[in-house]
Amino acid sequence: MSSIAELPICVLGMHRSGTSCLAGSLEQAGVHLGEVVNKSPSNPKGNKESKVQRGINEDLLAFSGGSWDKPPEQLRWNSDLQARRDSFIENAWTASPWGFKDPRSLLTLPFWREALGDLRFVATVRHPAAVARSLMSRAGLQPKMAPLHLWTEYNQRLLNLCQTETVHLVSFDWHQSEYLGALEHLFGVLGLTLPEQIPFFEKGLRSEEKLWPDCDQETKTKAEKLYSDLLQHTLDIST
Repeated sequence: MSSIAELPICVLGMHRSGTSCLAGSLEQAGVHLGEVVNKSPSNPKGNKESKVQRGINEDLLAFSGGSWDKPPEQLRWNSDLQARRDSFIENAWTASPWGFKDPRSLLTLPFWREALGDLRFVATVRHPAAVARSLMSRAGLQPKMAPLHLWTEYNQRLLNLCQTETVHLVSFDWHQSEYLGALEHLFGVLGLTLPEQIPFFEKGLRSEEKLWPDCDQETKTKAEKLYSDLLQHTLDIST
């Protein structure tokens, strides 16, 4: 049985919510992410995702009748998906601490936990309006589901997890100094090496705009409430 310090680190969060920044910062603190995307047109520093794992997640969601932007009602998988998952874990988990990041994992988490068992969860949340605007501004990334509804689908799962498991949650909306302080605190909690600096985070990685897209009041109120509830679970670095 692995000790807590040896458990894999799973980075969770909605798309456009700072998961790449969080994963990249963890990598700089010594977390092995394996072969990941380190540069892309939309993210000069890379999204820190394994193309292999992302492909498994995409095929798993499709097998279940859904996609990243249309979460399936029920997750289903077969022996082929299990074999691909187990092969990925065997090839990726070559050092400790090891971790992985793909926003789709919020939708596919039961599938991964079947093979990995216990995990250490780190996660990020971002204001729903900022995420919606970010999604809408991305060429070729217009989601099938309305952005705010999609934000709610992902983050309700994150809140459910926070209410039942230990999740080290940060907010991508925090001021730069507060965010970097939370990362340093997180590194200590996870037993990671504190880097001399955390250059992965840059203010330019995010937009400060939080203008609500066109939506009905009920949708907005539900998202605001969920966001407020999640903030209650963020890291307390005052102690």
